[in-house]
Amino acid sequence: SFVDMPVGALWRRGHKPMKAQGLEYIENLGDYVKHNHGRIFTETTAEKLIKEGNQVVGIEARKANGAKVKIHTRHGVVLATGGFGANTKMLQQYNTYWDNIPDDIKTTNSPAITGDGIRLGVQAGADIVGMGFSQMMPISDPKTGALFTGLIVTPSNFV
Repeated sequence: SFVDMPVGALWRRGHKPMKAQGLEYIENLGDYVKHNHGRIFTETTAEKLIKEGNQVVGIEARKANGAKVKIHTRHGVVLATGGFGANTKMLQQYNTYWDNIPDDIKTTNSPAITGDGIRLGVQAGADIVGMGFSQMMPISDPKTGALFTGLIVTPSNFV
């Protein structure tokens, strides 16, 4: 990938993958998991981390068809949470930067950026840090102040 400076950034932090939409990252991670005899569960939502004492040893999840799944691990669980910029309630709860976030604030985040992984970690007793600022990027018309909705695409397929 090529590291460049996306729109609005203060330093080079945008990774331009060779394939669009970050597909190359996903394919490489998937290949690594399969090569190391791991399993990938698609269309499956993690609902709870399973703990023994203070150690996370698996997850409880639900497939798209409603079937429950329990996955036990030998070497722990990696919780890659993502953000919460599309979850207004979490923005209102944790924000220390923006004043009075309205219930109907728009965001340029994907609707999937809802903080589900963060909630899983907190429910399992994890500490959280750095939650006071979220880049919501509500973009408005400079003349009318009306907020734009829809997809705003940055140049060069930044991830």
